[in-house]
Amino acid sequence: MFIKSILRSFGQVMLQKNALTGFIILGALFYHSYTIALAALSASLAATLTALLFRLNKQATQDGLYAFNAVLIGAGLLAFLSFDSIQTWVLILAGAVLSVFLQNFFMSKKLPTYTLPFILITWLLLSIASLLFPNLFFTSTPTLYSAINPFVFTLQSFSQVFFISHTIVGILFFLAILLNSPIAGIYAFIAALLSGIAALEIPFIEVDSVQIGIYGYNAVLSSIAFAGNQKSDILWVLISIVFSLLFMLLFLFLPFPALTFPFVWASISTLLIQKYYQRKALEYM
Repeated sequence: MFIKSILRSFGQVMLQKNALTGFIILGALFYHSYTIALAALSASLAATLTALLFRLNKQATQDGLYAFNAVLIGAGLLAFLSFDSIQTWVLILAGAVLSVFLQNFFMSKKLPTYTLPFILITWLLLSIASLLFPNLFFTSTPTLYSAINPFVFTLQSFSQVFFISHTIVGILFFLAILLNSPIAGIYAFIAALLSGIAALEIPFIEVDSVQIGIYGYNAVLSSIAFAGNQKSDILWVLISIVFSLLFMLLFLFLPFPALTFPFVWASISTLLIQKYYQRKALEYM
């Protein structure tokens, strides 16, 4: 059950409570980079052990709900910080443990916070690193593309959920979602495609950033959150896609990384609209 909990934490990043989905995602991470995979895995282990040690909600622990934010912290910090420094690994493990208690707080209040613990803790840790360990930061060299390929930017939107620009990893992530929920996978693919197409029409957006999936990964997560078999779900998915792109654009003018903040606020905003619509519908019945 412990191993299943760890694997589920990887699946929960994509909102999928499925150990096999998580196994494929973890395998894709190892295929791309063993350091990112080890960071995410170590963070998941630390978070799961913390939840067990403090005897937090047993079912939530088994479902990977206390560890999926930690998984993202592990992968997310390595998108900014050097992996060959002990300080980076201390920050990852400290963030993983802290995310358990923040997640437990939000769950106790029954708040739909999604990946908010990951966002808040990662912003905090990056701020600490910039003050105490500025030498940890590195500048990555962006990949330049000679032409736009919708198939590539759609699939790389999936890999960018873990802050990775890799088409094969994106394919594996897509298949992992499709395995557990075909409807979620289909919605996510369409969301990534539509977000990329829309972003290309905005003059001040760099084309290369669209091609590597930067403007699609939040839409992927938002669409999964509202994916369902009812016709009305199409509306909520489309609204969440629009919100995710708008919030992503906002971060072009802010001094800190977007991470999955656009997904969180797009989903919360869509939920509020959904509840308002449902309440009004009941009033007219």
